[in-house]
Amino acid sequence: MGQRKRKYPGKDEAHMSTEEMFKKVIDKITDLEYAITFNDDTLEEMKKSFYDVRKENRQIKKENEKLRAEVQELKVEVSILKSKAVSVVLNADLQSRKKNVIILGAQSREEIVEVLNNLETNVVNEDIKVKPIPSKSTMKPFVVTFNSKATRNMVLLKRKAKGNLNSKNMNLNGLDRNIYINEDLPMETRRLLKKVNELKAEGYKFIWVKDGVVF
Repeated sequence: MGQRKRKYPGKDEAHMSTEEMFKKVIDKITDLEYAITFNDDTLEEMKKSFYDVRKENRQIKKENEKLRAEVQELKVEVSILKSKAVSVVLNADLQSRKKNVIILGAQSREEIVEVLNNLETNVVNEDIKVKPIPSKSTMKPFVVTFNSKATRNMVLLKRKAKGNLNSKNMNLNGLDRNIYINEDLPMETRRLLKKVNELKAEGYKFIWVKDGVVF
């Protein structure tokens, strides 16, 4: 057998293959440039979005700090208003009590009027309002309201001048018992008076109450 001759491409065929190869390379480079440009644009957009988010977060943080400051101011204002409201209520309560006395030992409206007569106060039945105070004690206290603070003060002075009151010197029927007439004090003042009386037991000599104030 003879040897088979190897076939080589002609010049035109080789030339065309090279052009095609360069064209493919150029196309790939172009595609790569497009990809790089696209990715670069995408990166820029992402960076811009990131900066926008940071800027927005800073703005939100600033607004939150402002809101917190406003809330704190509102809390202070509410606290002040609440304190003023409580003060107004307490003052109104104290003022309303300045025409009252608490009587303990008298068992009815009639006995209260009798006590006031025996103190020579010139107070008649029509001059007072009487309201019992709920109590577990057998002797229930009464709130007695007069027409004016001046009348209330006069009754307290008469009681002080008379000294110790009881059912006998007030001409009341029934069991012997003491009669007490005191100012109508708010709860906090009553607690303070109790504390003051404890101090009195320890040796303090001059303790008294006038117009809801403990001295």
